[in-house]
Amino acid sequence: MNQEEQAWHQQWKANALQSYRKQSLDDLMHSHWQDMMFINGQLNYGMYDSNDIWGDFGHVESLYLLRQIINEKRVEQGLEPIEYEKL
Repeated sequence: MNQEEQAWHQQWKANALQSYRKQSLDDLMHSHWQDMMFINGQLNYGMYDSNDIWGDFGHVESLYLLRQIINEKRVEQGLEPIEYEKL
């Protein structure tokens, strides 16, 4: 990834994190469930583009960012963070 792509990627991540932080924990958990179902469906049926799933802007990276914010919100609410398995 060149410098311009890295800058774009960092901005994309910042925007995603900002968007997730505006959502409630319940909404984030629902989004997490939907994203996991989508990713699992793609992998189970083999009908996916590898970059779309695992790439720098892919579904798995979005899921990891979502998990980060879920755990931030859980800690804010006095709950234990969830220890997620890596995909």
